[in-house]
Amino acid sequence: MTDETVAEAVAGVIDDAAGDTISTKRDELLALIPEAQRPAAAALLAEYGPALFKMAVADAWQAIRRLQAGDLDVACELDAKLSGEAWIAKVKQNTARWESVANYNITRAKLRQEFALRVAPVILSVLLALVGL
Repeated sequence: MTDETVAEAVAGVIDDAAGDTISTKRDELLALIPEAQRPAAAALLAEYGPALFKMAVADAWQAIRRLQAGDLDVACELDAKLSGEAWIAKVKQNTARWESVANYNITRAKLRQEFALRVAPVILSVLLALVGL
């Protein structure tokens, strides 16, 4: 099955199962449009609505295929589109916390290395003294 065939099949299932939902969404969309422009918008939706819906289904199918393939860019795109401001703030806070932890670990590793370099000559001197050199 090609991606287009699957997208068409999904669109057909959604058309059959969600006819009421689509008309409800259409009505909600038209309610957002100023009263004077509603007849023209309703005509445009009647003419282009099914094609736009099929395009949206095809786009969603492509996003799913990209996610299945492990494309992290699409995951970021979807996250940005689907997430609210509170979620984005949490992610940024969590990212900042992990960056501070990473910086702490880097600093700790540098200190450990510096300590080892400073202690190495002392240990070498003690070992040489024990051997008698």
